[in-house]
Amino acid sequence: MDAKQAAKIALNYFKELFGGYDYTDIRLEEVEKEGDSWNITLGFLDRNQEGFSLGLRSRAYKSFKVDSTSGEVTSVKIRTIQ
Repeated sequence: MDAKQAAKIALNYFKELFGGYDYTDIRLEEVEKEGDSWNITLGFLDRNQEGFSLGLRSRAYKSFKVDSTSGEVTSVKIRTIQ
């Protein structure tokens, strides 16, 4: 599995898992190969975030670990950017 395939799996998983939320502007932010897994970070805007309608927008991030052999997403975590 290459980085493109892992990113596509993470994006599809994101949409399935969080499809009921009002997220917009979903972007691929980071890709990292680590052992037998790919770490994929997606960034997005949450329209339900306090202050969103006032133009106060900040990106949120989730990190997905994708097994490079099976294509299974083995974890999803909140990614904090400093």
